[in-house]
Amino acid sequence: AEVCPVQSNPRLVDAVRRDAALSARLVPGLVLSATMLHERGSADELERMVAGGVRALRAFPVSFRQRLRHLEPLLARLMKYRPVLFVDVRQTPDERDVCELAERFPALPIVCMEAMWGHLLPVYDAMRRCPNVHVETSWLHTHGTIEYLCREFGAGRVVFGAGRRAMNG
Repeated sequence: AEVCPVQSNPRLVDAVRRDAALSARLVPGLVLSATMLHERGSADELERMVAGGVRALRAFPVSFRQRLRHLEPLLARLMKYRPVLFVDVRQTPDERDVCELAERFPALPIVCMEAMWGHLLPVYDAMRRCPNVHVETSWLHTHGTIEYLCREFGAGRVVFGAGRRAMNG
C-alpha cells in the first residue's frame, strides 16, 4: 500500500466495505504521502475517505524519502475529522521528527509502532515530551517494558498491537 497510496487507499477501503465480515472486524488504515498535496485530486479523495469514517492514517516517511513535517499541510486539512496517525519507529530518523509533528498537532494521537529494545529510549523521550504520543505493543518483548510504560505514562497511552512477527523477539 505504501508504494502508491493514491491507487491503493481507495481499493483497500472498497475491499473492506464490500465484505460484511471484514468491515465488522477491520478498520482500514490510509497511507499518507506529502506528494498527495501535489497530485491532482489526491488530497480531495483522501479527505473524502477520512470524512466517510476512515480515521486511521499511516505514514511511511523513509520509504517516501520524506519527513513527517512534510505531512503537515495534509494533516491540517484532516484534523477536523479527528484522525489517528500510526508511524513505524523505523520509518522516522529519530524522535525529534515525531515530537515536532506532535507539538504542531497536539490533538492528533500519534501511535509509534514496532518499537523494540533499540527504539525504546527515543520512544520514551517522545512520550515524555508529548502527551499525544502513544506506543503499540506488537514488538515490545523486553521484560517489564509494558508494565513500565503503563506505570510511567499511563495505560491509556499503550495500544495493543498484534503486528507481524519479529525476528529475535
